Amino acid sequence: MDSERILKKSMFGGFKREDVIDYIEKLQAENSSLAQEVRDLSARAADIDELNNEIASLKEQNENYRVELEELNEAKAELEKIKSEMTAENSILLSQPGASGSSPLIQGAMKYSDTIVKSATETAQSVIGKAVSSINTSGEEIKTATQRVKTAQSNLEYSLGAVNESMEMLLNCLNENAKELTGE
Repeated sequence: MDSERILKKSMFGGFKREDVIDYIEKLQAENSSLAQEVRDLSARAADIDELNNEIASLKEQNENYRVELEELNEAKAELEKIKSEMTAENSILLSQPGASGSSPLIQGAMKYSDTIVKSATETAQSVIGKAVSSINTSGEEIKTATQRVKTAQSNLEYSLGAVNESMEMLLNCLNENAKELTGE
């Protein structure tokens, strides 16, 4: 405690009753305040847990997008291989004797196969673009959530330090008052 005395002695029978009651009420109010701080800190800790769960979920979603992107890239490569093979086969058909005028059936088949390959390639590229966008979005969400967790952890550590300091001060105060009350 400070150099001043909190509890004044009465002329007869120890300390002034009003001072003791006022001091006890002050300690109870401080104790209630500290208890509320502890409850608030517990709520913040729950928020941090929730954010950590959200980050884990976003990381899992990000990994799923990466797997999907790999599968789409493989499908695109397969389509390009088929297109290349079909183009080679068409070249062979057109280079054969009697194919100079190439029949309408062969020309139609070539156009149809080119259309299918072109459509499949465009679809694959569109899906790949969406997957890349989703991966980037997930990455940004993970960064934001990580920063929120770091901020919440920092706030929690600061608040816990303040609560600990207040509790120590309260304990010291109680110990000194106990000594004054017992006359030690």
